Amino acid sequence: MSVALLVPELEGSPERIVPIATDELYSREWMPVADRLGLTWLKRFHLGVSVGRADLDEAIGEFLSAGRTFAADGKHHLGERASVVVETLRDLARTDTPNLSVFIG
Repeated sequence: MSVALLVPELEGSPERIVPIATDELYSREWMPVADRLGLTWLKRFHLGVSVGRADLDEAIGEFLSAGRTFAADGKHHLGERASVVVETLRDLARTDTPNLSVFIG
């Protein structure tokens, strides 16, 4: 199993999957950071949850926090993964889709 961002088909772009981590890696690396920083969305992503437009900024902020922590801990590959997710979520937030919802899990 793995944790990924599932991007729906939008504005003519096909549905796509943005990998975040294997389930084992998410449990070992991402969950402790989420616990340490109190990142509630990141904790939910381990099991999977939909994120609507209204919550995108909060989810982006949590990925930014996790990415900075990974970079400070010398885990640059995880920080890069967080950056990819942030950029994808920011791109989605700029769309005109009124009922935007993505699944992360």
